[in-house]
Amino acid sequence: MTIYSGVRVENINTVKDLYIIERHAKRLDSSKDRVDKSKTKSNYLYSDYSDRKGSLNITDNFKELLDSGVKTYGKSRVGLHLIVSISKEWIEETGDIHNPRNPRNIKAMSGAIAWAHEKFGENSILHARMDFDEEGGGNIDLVLTPIHEITQRNTRKRVISPSKSLAKIKKEYPKGKKEFVCLQDSWNEFCKKNIDEKIERGIPKEITKIEHVHHKLLNDITKEIRENMKDDLNNSKLKKIITQIDVCKELITKDKEKEEKKRFNSYKKKFLNHHNKVVNDFKDEIDIKQKTINSQQKQMTNTILENTKLKDDYEKINQKLQEKDKILNQVKEYIRNLSNVPKLVLKLLEIDGNQRAERSAGRQFKGQNGP
Repeated sequence: MTIYSGVRVENINTVKDLYIIERHAKRLDSSKDRVDKSKTKSNYLYSDYSDRKGSLNITDNFKELLDSGVKTYGKSRVGLHLIVSISKEWIEETGDIHNPRNPRNIKAMSGAIAWAHEKFGENSILHARMDFDEEGGGNIDLVLTPIHEITQRNTRKRVISPSKSLAKIKKEYPKGKKEFVCLQDSWNEFCKKNIDEKIERGIPKEITKIEHVHHKLLNDITKEIRENMKDDLNNSKLKKIITQIDVCKELITKDKEKEEKKRFNSYKKKFLNHHNKVVNDFKDEIDIKQKTINSQQKQMTNTILENTKLKDDYEKINQKLQEKDKILNQVKEYIRNLSNVPKLVLKLLEIDGNQRAERSAGRQFKGQNGP
């Protein structure tokens, strides 16, 4: 199970906005009909400008702040209303989410106060509250009036300027991030470092597509329904409202479907274009490699044929050389035989001379001693 942190932000533009927040904190608005009043007194309360009980007097505390010399800054905001939260499942790990003695509730409240002081200044919390009388849990209301010193006409002044605090937080993150996105990041980083490292940042609205419905709008709708139920026992007005809501819901659903279909078709088109580009590039690469392979195969075939031809030529040449060697050997033998001819001739001549001499001598001897 994933534990998330989150921040919801509303601008406080006038003292009237502070008065509305005060009425809700004191359970003087429509919330008095849905809360568990027996647990209201257990709600955590804190202010940099009063004790626990006095922290509910938000407009009085603001007036006291202005009386101390702090000024509002032109027509800019006079404060910020933040609801910082941690998933109620994290609090349930150590007990009831509506138990003020649950250590996780204590840790969440003290962590929210410490984070607000760190990012908006030591005297920035006009009012802080964690409710135990409502159905949900893990939410801390922070009414902040960040004070900054500025120079105006060579005079140093202390003014309420939420913009300067938000800009300072924004500088801690990469360019391009929106102020409230940086605020979400800042709260989550503080939670991870000081409360519990397993707490993850809430999923951005751009991804969830969930629109936050302000409690004032829900209260107005609830009030209208109640009045209609009281005014018409047969619930005809209520049925009419429900019918209208269903029609609006259907229209919204159809528009949403069209929008989602349009977005899907856009993504599909982009994906197909990318797919076709990848396929074409891949085909081109395959064609180039195939041509290279074919060229190499052709070259190899030619090389094999050339080698085969060279081998045949070699064998033929070798055969001719062997034949020539044979003839050469015969010639050598013939020459060798010719070199022996003179010796044989001489030998033969010598034999023949001896025989002739012998015959001549014999004839002489016969002439001398004959009868």
